[in-house]
Amino acid sequence: MKIDCMQKLMNLKKHEFVINIQKIFTANILAQLITILISPIITRLFLPSDFGISSFYASIISVFGVFVTFGFDQAIILPKKNQEAYDITSLSTISCVLVVLILIPLCMIPKKILLMIGFDEKAVMFIWIIPIAVLLRGINSILISWCNREKKFGAFSISKIVTTSTGAALKISHGFLFGSNALALIFGRILGTFSGSVFLFLKTRNIPVQIIKNFKLSRLKRALIIYKDFPVYAAPTRFISSLSQNLPIFVLGHYFDSSVIGLYAFANNILRMPIVLLGDSIRKVFLQKAAEYYGKKEINKLSELYVKSTIGLIVVGLIPFALLFLYGEELFSFIFGLNWSESGKYAQYLSVWLFFLFINPPSRCLYTVFRMQKYLFHYTNITIFIRIIFLLGGAVFFNDPIYSIILYSLSGVFINIYFIVFIYVKIVRMKDKL
Repeated sequence: MKIDCMQKLMNLKKHEFVINIQKIFTANILAQLITILISPIITRLFLPSDFGISSFYASIISVFGVFVTFGFDQAIILPKKNQEAYDITSLSTISCVLVVLILIPLCMIPKKILLMIGFDEKAVMFIWIIPIAVLLRGINSILISWCNREKKFGAFSISKIVTTSTGAALKISHGFLFGSNALALIFGRILGTFSGSVFLFLKTRNIPVQIIKNFKLSRLKRALIIYKDFPVYAAPTRFISSLSQNLPIFVLGHYFDSSVIGLYAFANNILRMPIVLLGDSIRKVFLQKAAEYYGKKEINKLSELYVKSTIGLIVVGLIPFALLFLYGEELFSFIFGLNWSESGKYAQYLSVWLFFLFINPPSRCLYTVFRMQKYLFHYTNITIFIRIIFLLGGAVFFNDPIYSIILYSLSGVFINIYFIVFIYVKIVRMKDKL
């Protein structure tokens, strides 16, 4: 019996799915370890208000960044033939250029209007950064999708470390030499994304050559027709989903000052580390394996993969998130300094929602695999409306950021539970039809 168990354990270690998760997970550990180690330094070098301005811009870049490829980057992994993937990459690149060209004139909006819609007085001067950062985000997404398609999980993993370390180096060096400045925090993010993208490009540099060599407008039109669901439904869904996740930044920025944004954003970033650490690792590999099983009509294997992945995330995340819920304020005060105790209070309430977001990656991946972009688009529209009501309720009726965060967190809990259960029911129905 012991021999059989040992043999199964050895086979599991050799399984491609597990090996790929280990590669990404190890890189994420190192990347997040860098972030964890520098965070107590960063919080003592930079003011919450500067964190707030930086986070405000990061939210804008995030919202436009998920839309910049029109969702075609998600489709790169799906075709069986590389030629079709090359065509989709061309569409992704063209989309990036179009979105950035649209964003450039928006940077010329008068200062008075920007202040009215929530920009901080200091933040207005940095608006020209947005198109550059969004373009980099789009290129990075395309390169990541190609690494995922070609199973270059090692290259993707190293790029994560490069991204984190270069950004951290700029922030710390500027903080020690010149003190607190929002621009340094913003440029730290941009430099990190640029460095990671350069590394990924070097690992996939043959792909641009093949795209240019085999470019044909007729095939591009064909790919656009086949994968039209991605720009029509997937891209708007990602845009709305990102807007929904960043809503607290925009709402808090409108009703309160940049320090409140900084305290909230820092808590949110710290709590999202385990989501990036394990959830993102599983998402990258899960998507590839789930697409493979679904393409081969192996629904039983797909079901087993989904259930095991979701339960595994529950087991891993339960204790850390529970500790944050119980002792968030004390932990933040001790680790990051007394100025960030309020951020720890925010973290306590956010931990409930983010736990369910942590276990959600497998279900989100299957929406892509099942080509349910249209359904997800309509559902996301409903959820963002719910979140806006909850978030504004705390700000308008209570005039307190704490109530806004509590209500927003509760709405996130119900939304994520529905996602997970809905996908499970769909898989069960697929199995019944076999």
